[in-house]
Amino acid sequence: MSRLHYNRLWWLLGVIGLAIILVFSILPNGGGIVSLNLSDKALHFIAYFFAAFYFKQISHSLLKVVILLTLYGVFIEGIQYLSVYRSSEWLDILANISGTISGALITKFTMPKLIQNIDQKIKAKLDY
Repeated sequence: MSRLHYNRLWWLLGVIGLAIILVFSILPNGGGIVSLNLSDKALHFIAYFFAAFYFKQISHSLLKVVILLTLYGVFIEGIQYLSVYRSSEWLDILANISGTISGALITKFTMPKLIQNIDQKIKAKLDY
């Protein structure tokens, strides 16, 4: 993977995405801005799928992405366990891990350079 021109920006956007996951994970149930007719486990899978998809684009290591996002999901479940208005479930952690592995692998084998291509197009436009 070649170096991204706007590496710090891409990482900042990723951290913002993780912060959004955190906020929606610790809000009281029903306190979210958006109400979706999806199961809780599906939402976990989707959130971590896209997080892994994104971070695999800007990271060299599939294993690091999977491990760090798994730890992040476990951390959030720990916060929920300590919360009086949320609950923690092992199946949530399993959904997070499943989404993480799926997103990272799909990125690796289907679209490994999506953000790199976007980064290069932005650089070309700004240099023009």
